[in-house]
Amino acid sequence: MSNQFNPLFPLTNSSLLFEGPLALAVFSVFMSCADRNGEVNLNPAVLAEAWKMPLEEVWAAIRKLEGPDPRSRTKAHDGRRLIRIGECMWELPSHEKWRGVASAERARELAAERQRRKRARLAGHCEVCDSPAVGEPVNGRRVCTAHAFADDGDAGAAEDDVPF
Repeated sequence: MSNQFNPLFPLTNSSLLFEGPLALAVFSVFMSCADRNGEVNLNPAVLAEAWKMPLEEVWAAIRKLEGPDPRSRTKAHDGRRLIRIGECMWELPSHEKWRGVASAERARELAAERQRRKRARLAGHCEVCDSPAVGEPVNGRRVCTAHAFADDGDAGAAEDDVPF
């Protein structure tokens, strides 16, 4: 899908860019490792080893992320990006905010896809590729010739096809 939400997108307009490339890389890894509650269980020694760099440099970047950021637009927690909650465990304070943005974006994408399929069906077009449909519906779906004879017997559902 085009314009899919990427949780790293907000970083392109973030005060985090002032902290240097290592802090940005560390924060990107933390975001990608966060669970659904915004908690991260990550040993910095693993990052240091994987990146072939001194452990102290990774810890220095983490300390920057744990510190207040007066430039941050997110004033909660003084703009901190990481809050330590245990040994090798952190919380991303803004996780819930960005997760809500992602959920709302996904809901809009699904609604738009359902509407596109409905319009294609009403116009007599293929529900997979929007080409003119031919003949009777296959497995309850209107499809073009290319998708009517798909090998998988699923009326040509594409890999990225959104389920009904």
